[in-house]
Amino acid sequence: MRRCAVLVALLIAFVWANPARAVIGTIDNVPAATLLIPYFEVDIADATGVTTLIGIQNTSATATLVHLTLWTDLGVPTYAFDVYLTGYDVQTINLRDVFVTGYLPVTASDGQDPTDNISPQGQFSQDINFASCNSFLPYVNPAVTAAKRAHLQAWHRGLISPTTGTCAGAPHGDQIARGYITIDTLTQCYMGLDPPPGMGFPTDPGYFCSGGGCVASNQNVLTGDFFIVHQGNNFMEADLAVAIEASGSNPLTSTPGSYTFYGRSVNWTAADNREPLPNQWAARYLTDASSYRVWRDSAVVPPVGGFTCGLLPPAFPLDQAQTVAFDSEENPLALVGSFFPYSSFEVEVDASGIPATDKQGFMYLNLNSGTSLGPPPGVFRQSWVTVKQNHQGRFSASWPALQMGNPAQAANQVLPVSE
Repeated sequence: MRRCAVLVALLIAFVWANPARAVIGTIDNVPAATLLIPYFEVDIADATGVTTLIGIQNTSATATLVHLTLWTDLGVPTYAFDVYLTGYDVQTINLRDVFVTGYLPVTASDGQDPTDNISPQGQFSQDINFASCNSFLPYVNPAVTAAKRAHLQAWHRGLISPTTGTCAGAPHGDQIARGYITIDTLTQCYMGLDPPPGMGFPTDPGYFCSGGGCVASNQNVLTGDFFIVHQGNNFMEADLAVAIEASGSNPLTSTPGSYTFYGRSVNWTAADNREPLPNQWAARYLTDASSYRVWRDSAVVPPVGGFTCGLLPPAFPLDQAQTVAFDSEENPLALVGSFFPYSSFEVEVDASGIPATDKQGFMYLNLNSGTSLGPPPGVFRQSWVTVKQNHQGRFSASWPALQMGNPAQAANQVLPVSE
């Protein structure tokens, strides 16, 4: 028991030395320039099956534009569109509308909507003209063509696209489209709905830049949430969008070579100015009742045109530096395996997923890589972990796991635990 006490003391000391603060480098629920929806599901075959609803709110009186990008569970960007928000505006999006019916949110800035019939202006809200949106907004639905929908449905299910002949996601053998979403504040409408292949995404040159004419902005004004709705079962799971702050003056987010959220897309120049997500976590579990929804950064530039079906793109399956299960008597067990292989994934704590040997306890997750890509990013890999707990199939609860470290502080704590 003395050995266990020493290990627990090490964990406590690590948390005490790295307290959470509402600052750049610690992810907290504050207005941000980028939101991450770390995981979504849409049943494309059943209108009463699972879908995901997204809510975006502008917390400022100043009007803004946002750019939503869909990514597969292997981190390949697939589709993007813009939403205009007046001051204090809220926009809700049902992802089934995008994937199945092709409907996008109908919004417009003052120049395209001078009578406020599309995007009303409130008493305290600003409504301005983005001239760059003149040929883009408002969208005329169905804005996503049938061919594009077929392409998206295939890519987000890990199947071959009828358009490109390539794959972009992991196959799960069902009708569920999976992935994650990023939402960025903009200075201008961007690219329209049918840009050149591989364009229109945060991976584009010039999307982030340090001079004038940049597409993305550093306006920390967004908050959001999302709901995974199982309509046929009268069941819903709710969670907050992950708020990622931006700063062009903080050394952690403006110094070339820093690990930033979009670091892989800007060649680690910190041009995106976005703080990184954590890389080490503590997460509660109940065996056969808990699961973890995990978002992970591969730290390599994604193949925007997809990849050869039957293979995985570079860096996949993702490894992790350490997974340790502490049981209810504080006994540690180092678990061996690649439990979080994709960029967006849900894994059960059970014999088929993460094989904890006790009924309850907590996991220490060091989601850095065991392999260095060289500086930067080295071994560091940002991530996000949400604990989901099901109770006898009647209801579930979810919450973010405890942040134990961040690439901004070069955190890479490996506990001295035997396998």
